[in-house]
Amino acid sequence: MEKVKNLVTLVNTKMKDAPQPPPLAFTLEDVDIGNGASSVVLVETKAPPPMSQASSNHRLARETYIRAAVAGNSWSCGENAGLHVDEWRERFNAMHTADSPATKRQGFSRARRKLQSEGVILVEDDIYIWHDPEVVDAINLQRNLRFANEEGPQR
Repeated sequence: MEKVKNLVTLVNTKMKDAPQPPPLAFTLEDVDIGNGASSVVLVETKAPPPMSQASSNHRLARETYIRAAVAGNSWSCGENAGLHVDEWRERFNAMHTADSPATKRQGFSRARRKLQSEGVILVEDDIYIWHDPEVVDAINLQRNLRFANEEGPQR
């Protein structure tokens, strides 16, 4: 369990014979309980763990996912937007600062596994779906701007 400001995140780090459940996130909300007294309740939210707590590989994985989705053709808008692993891996390796291809490969694998175990991304048939509304919004906004610039000014 982790608390950062008013966000409380609960992550199951070990499972024996079942898939690891996604993390749970809650915000702390003040409530009036009468007679001038107040308390705090937990309200479930879909907020991801803070990026400031993430490793550099995690941040690089997020940034390269966004860039690959904006530049690529496999991104589809909507609820189940996803990106093929090859597009993501290529962008990750290009931006990773290590000299060794093995180090880059290991960094990508570790970041991808960690994000998957935390429930931040889901995978199906090599298509990775990032479950963070901020990431999806950033991709869709940048793609819309890219397509508007490619079409030129409207008459």
